[in-house]
Amino acid sequence: MSIFLGNMFMKKNLLYLAIALSWLGIQTAHAAENELFQGLDNQIGLGYSYNTLHAYNPNYNGSNVDTTSSNLNLHLEQLFDSNVWLAVDGSFAFKANQNSPGNVGFSDNTQEFGFPASISAKGGYSFNWIKDNQGIQVVPYLTIGRMLNYNGMSIAQNTFTQSYLNLYGGGARVEYAFAKDASIYFDQSIGYLQDPNSTSQGEYNQSAMSYTSLLGIKYNVTPYFQIGVQGMFNQTNLIDDSVGYNPITYSYQNTAQSSFGGMLNFAYLYNNDQLMSNLTAGGSSNSSALPNSLLAAFDNSYSVGMGWVNSTNNYKGGSAPSIDSSMNYLNFNVAHLFDNNVWANINAQLVNNISQTNIPAGRVNSSVPTYIGFPGNVTFDVGYGFQAFDSGFQIIPYANAGVIMNMNSYNVRNNSSIMNAISQDMYLQYGFGGRAEYAINNFWQIYADQLIAGMDDRSALGINAWRSTSSLGVKINPVSKLQLGLKGFYDRITPSGDAFNNGTNSYVPAQQNSLGMQLDIGLRY
Repeated sequence: MSIFLGNMFMKKNLLYLAIALSWLGIQTAHAAENELFQGLDNQIGLGYSYNTLHAYNPNYNGSNVDTTSSNLNLHLEQLFDSNVWLAVDGSFAFKANQNSPGNVGFSDNTQEFGFPASISAKGGYSFNWIKDNQGIQVVPYLTIGRMLNYNGMSIAQNTFTQSYLNLYGGGARVEYAFAKDASIYFDQSIGYLQDPNSTSQGEYNQSAMSYTSLLGIKYNVTPYFQIGVQGMFNQTNLIDDSVGYNPITYSYQNTAQSSFGGMLNFAYLYNNDQLMSNLTAGGSSNSSALPNSLLAAFDNSYSVGMGWVNSTNNYKGGSAPSIDSSMNYLNFNVAHLFDNNVWANINAQLVNNISQTNIPAGRVNSSVPTYIGFPGNVTFDVGYGFQAFDSGFQIIPYANAGVIMNMNSYNVRNNSSIMNAISQDMYLQYGFGGRAEYAINNFWQIYADQLIAGMDDRSALGINAWRSTSSLGVKINPVSKLQLGLKGFYDRITPSGDAFNNGTNSYVPAQQNSLGMQLDIGLRY
C-alpha cells in the first residue's frame, strides 16, 4: 500500500501549530483578568453524541443515503492568562446504521463524507468583557485536523488506509457567561476539506467545503465538574460536483451532505481545581506546598504526538508467511494527578499511514490492512499514586479500559456493509497495569509502564485475546508550560484460541507483535 500523499505536510502543520500555541500560551499575564471564562472553559471532557447524516445529489433526486451514528467524543479546552484560546477534539463512531439504496455492493452503499473518526485543533484569541461575574467573549480562531472518509467513492479508489480528508479553516466563537457557573455559546466555522489522494488522472476529487454551526450551554455543577449540552449542524458540499455523474456506469453519486446532532458532555474543570489547590496551599501562585507537586508538574499535561510502529502478524496454524507492517499514527493524550494522588489518563490514536508486505491475494485484503487497532482506539487509565515522601518517586497501580477498533481484513470480509464493520469490528479492552515514575528534578522525569489486558472481540469471528504492553519513556519541561515526551514500547497481542475462521476454513493472523516509539509535544496545566 502506498504512503499517503500529503502526509508529511500534515505532520509539519500539526507540529507548527503545537509549537506556536505553546509559545503563545506561556506568555502569561501577571494576573488572570479572564478568570470567569477560565472557570468555564478550562476543561477535559468526555462526551456522547448522536448524529444523523443525509447524503444527496442536488442535481438528481436519486439514491439519497441516511446514516445515524453513536459517537464517543473527547474534548480539551484551555483559555490561557494571555487570552490565547486552544481546543482539541477527537471523535469516532462506535455504532452506526445506514439505509442501502439499490442493494449495491459492499463499498458503494456508503456515501457519507468525513466519517467515522476525526481529530482537530482550534487556536485563537479571546476578546472578553467581564463585570460582576457576567461577561461575553469573542474568539476568532484557526483550525486544522484530519477526518476519515469511508465512503464508496473513496474506498474503491483509495482503499481504507488512504480514505481521509485534511481540514484547514477558521471560525469564531461567541460565549456569554450569564452567571459565574453557567454560559451559552455559538460557534461558526468554515473549513476546506482537502482530498490529498486526488490526481489529474480522472480519479474522483472529494475535496469539499464544510460549514459547521454549534450551539451549546455549560453548567458547573460543582467547582470541579461540568455538564454541557451541544447541538450541531453541518453542510458539506464537494467542490467538483461533476463527480456526481459517472459516465461509465451511467449512475449518479451523492455530492452534498447535511448533518445534525446533539452531544452530552461531562467535563473535569482543572482550572478550578488549581485555584482551590492554591488556596489550600496558602494562596501561593503555584502548588509547591502540596506533597505531589513535583510529580504533578509532569503528570498534569496534555499533548499531541506522532508514533512509529513496526509490527508482525503471525498465524497460529498453517504455513502462510507472517504479515509485516510499518505504520505511523497521530496520538492525543490527557493526564492528571489529583491532589489526593488519584491518577487518570486518557489516550486516543488515529492511524495515519500503513504499508504491509506478504498480504494475501484478494480485493478485501488489498483494501483493508491486516493490523489490530485500525483505524484507531481510545483507552482510559485510573489509578492511585503511592509516593516515597518528597523523593519525586511514585508507583501507580491502575485499571485500564478502552475500545480498540479492529477493521481488519479478515473481519471486514465477514460483514455485509461498512456500517456493520464500524459497529462490530472492535475489541473491548479491560485490564490492569503498573507505572513507576521518577521526577529527577523540575526539568525531567523518567517512567516505566506495564499493562496486562484482556481483549473481548465483538466481531462475528469472536477471536478473544490477551495483551501485554511494556513502555519506557521520558518527559522534559524545557520552558514554563511547554512539555516534550519520548517513549519506546513493545506490544504483544495473543489470541486465547486457535484463531481459526470456520467460514473460510483457514487460520487468521491474529498474533501481533509490535515495536515502536512515540514523540509528543504538549502543555502543562
